[in-house]
Amino acid sequence: MSSKHETLIKSMLIDLLEQQRIDRVTDYFTEDALLMINNTRLVGIKAILQRLAWIRDNQPALKLSIKRVFFNGDEGFEHHESEATNDQGETICFKLFSFIQMRDDKVCRYEVVAIQTIGQGDIGVTTAINV
Repeated sequence: MSSKHETLIKSMLIDLLEQQRIDRVTDYFTEDALLMINNTRLVGIKAILQRLAWIRDNQPALKLSIKRVFFNGDEGFEHHESEATNDQGETICFKLFSFIQMRDDKVCRYEVVAIQTIGQGDIGVTTAINV
């Protein structure tokens, strides 16, 4: 079962963030899913969809590098890095570390800690609904 979850998370990151296929959000998240990005709390598909739409509209060239995904039963961890361009055309990079809980083969809890590694003052790109 764990490898099934790992495959789903890798697909989710590519589909929703890199390819920006936000129409697939219900393939990956439960209706009542909690998504925490640093101190920003999003609850439910509608809130997650709004966040993904903002990313799509404001970060058209987002590149991901998935470093590690592993699970023990329905709880897991993932680490990925992202590279984007801010509104001044500067490259910004983040390391993201996430705790994940699954229910019925979908994400019900996704808690992300994002650390900016390149660029300054752009953490809102990762954490805010409207920057």
